[in-house]
Amino acid sequence: MTAWIAALIALCVGTRAPAVDPRVPDAIAAVAHLHPLLFDGRRDVVKTAALLTAISHREGHFDPAAVGKDGLGESYGLGQVHETNLKRLHVTREEMLDPYKNLLATAQLLEESLRVCADAPAEERLTEYAAGRGDCTCPEGVADSRNRTALMEYLLRARPVFWAESRETIMKPSHERH
Repeated sequence: MTAWIAALIALCVGTRAPAVDPRVPDAIAAVAHLHPLLFDGRRDVVKTAALLTAISHREGHFDPAAVGKDGLGESYGLGQVHETNLKRLHVTREEMLDPYKNLLATAQLLEESLRVCADAPAEERLTEYAAGRGDCTCPEGVADSRNRTALMEYLLRARPVFWAESRETIMKPSHERH
């Protein structure tokens, strides 16, 4: 799965971009397996990996050390987890600069947004995550949600999963397949 995620990353950044930290595809794969998100009523590792790739591209530009600033403080890492979320997620600023820990926190926030915005159209269910304001109607958050969802869908169309095994089997860690 890591090679597939690396191909998704290449679609996002192109071939002339600087090399992406090799921990990033591994972290995306690990978190997608550990914390698959709910899509259309079922947990989906592949869509979760594509969404985490889209989020990592749009939010942190695949830079685990990315730090963004807004009027309310700083955001960290691949998912740009805002400092206002650190305490309730039981994480530190330093941990948010680790790709795996950042994406775990990001997956938690995405899951919250998918739950809070469950009544919104599918492409707008990330609004609460994108806006960080606790609602599903912020125009900027709606636009960002649509953008990230569209990128996820593009990645899934551009690099579909063609593994010979079923998705359920291929997604299991290698030690569980036999």
